[in-house]
This record gives sequence, C-alpha cells and structure tokens, in this order.
Amino acid sequence: RFPQEGTSGVGMSEDTVVLFTDIASDWHSGDGSPHRFIARRLDPETLHERWKHEVPVPPIGWQNPVVVGEYAIFTSAFDEQRNEETRELYRLNLHTGALEQSELSATSPYWLTPVSNGADSTMYIAHTAMNPSVRPLSDYRHVSVVRLPSMKIETLQLDRGLAQLSVRGDLMVAFGDHDVDGLHVDAYATGSQLKPLFQHNLTVPGNMRDAYVSAVVALG
Repeated sequence: RFPQEGTSGVGMSEDTVVLFTDIASDWHSGDGSPHRFIARRLDPETLHERWKHEVPVPPIGWQNPVVVGEYAIFTSAFDEQRNEETRELYRLNLHTGALEQSELSATSPYWLTPVSNGADSTMYIAHTAMNPSVRPLSDYRHVSVVRLPSMKIETLQLDRGLAQLSVRGDLMVAFGDHDVDGLHVDAYATGSQLKPLFQHNLTVPGNMRDAYVSAVVALG
C-alpha cells in the first residue's frame, strides 16, 4: 500500500491501528538520503488512513509501538549509525501529532509490555537487545516502570541478565542469560518493592546454546 516505504512497526488497540514506516534511510538504501519516519492512524476495520504525521526523530533498534489511549508509545535503543546505545522514550499524540520525549535512566530500552488497569496503566520496558553487539546479555538487567498517563518513571535492577519480559498482575517473569548461570527464568513480585520469588536455571537440549527463545509468558 505504501510502496516507497518500509514497515517499521504496528501498534493496535480496540479502536485504532497505528502503522509506522520509514523512507530512504542510509541503513535501508545506502543512497545517502535522509531518514524519514512516518506514523499513520488507520481504521481498524477498513485500514483506511485517518491521520498521517511525520515523526522528526526516527527510532532505531526498537520493537512494535504500544497504543495506550490516545497515544502511541515507543523507544529508541541505538543512535542512527547503530554505534551507541541510547535511552529515549517517546509518546506520540494520535490527535495532534505532538511528540514528547523522555530520557530513561538505563540504555537500550527494547521490549515494551503494557499492563492495563482501567484509566491507569503501567508500561514495563525491558532494557535489552536481540543481537547484543555492544555488550553481553548478562549486562542488561534494568526494567523501566512507566506509570500512565502521568509518565512517572521508576527504574528497577534485576539480579541477572534480561532478554525478554512478561508481566501479569503483580507477577513479572524475566528470561535471560548470565555468564555464570547460563539461560534462566526468574520471577519477581512487583508490589511497592521488587521482590524475587524464584530463580530457575534452564537446561538447553543438545547443541542449542545459541538458539533464540521466542517468548516468555507469565501465567498467574
């Protein structure tokens, strides 16, 4: 539908779809053209375009945006040259196109996990990377907790390396990698203070030490 643009991410809610695309970046085309980043709000049934806005700061190294109320929330984990980790959190107003930017305490914000609670919601951001080129996965141990809609941010530090995160109610489950313990799943209670519940090291079958784990899901 947008032949000159590459799809970067999709965020969805019950009444809207937000499509992010980029145009002619050095990384995609190598032609020296400037990187342009487009956000579109689409009708969830027909996918007709309701609204279009060019985002002035393209995020690099990110997962799909999360739509919460009238905002699309996304992060940027690297600079545009992919040389250095960054710590930006963005909130895009889906009516006005206004873009708010916050700086998180930890670098490489990557996985976004929203937890709804009526008008007040919480966003958990795992600071990690799919292919860590800057440092080993065992160094990624931070989780940013963003209270919505106030955007109040708290930073948590886990005991071991973090690759993926899942949250259900007050239960947070982290899958990760550690130099000593290897692959593991750790569980925490996310009340007023982060409380470790258990730590479990995983035995990987056969010669699969470098295999990717597709997901971790908290059930409880």
